[in-house]
Amino acid sequence: GKKIVELRARGASKDAALGKLRATVAPDALVIAVGDDTTDEDLFRAALLASGLAVRVGEGPSVAPERLAGPEDVARFLEGLATKG
Repeated sequence: GKKIVELRARGASKDAALGKLRATVAPDALVIAVGDDTTDEDLFRAALLASGLAVRVGEGPSVAPERLAGPEDVARFLEGLATKG
């Protein structure tokens, strides 16, 4: 969101959460990271290191090699993944 304050526990990050989730739940799962702000960049890097996908939503610089324009495109992307299963 815009003009918000994000609170998190010290040392917590999206990439750390991904690492913990992969280690405890699904170490071999395909990682698909989709996000729209700068706090997602570390998550994108972690997803790419895990041979996964990183998708930036909206404008702005990003390490994510894939891009979607907005929420409607994210919904279509996820629907497409669900139907290819």
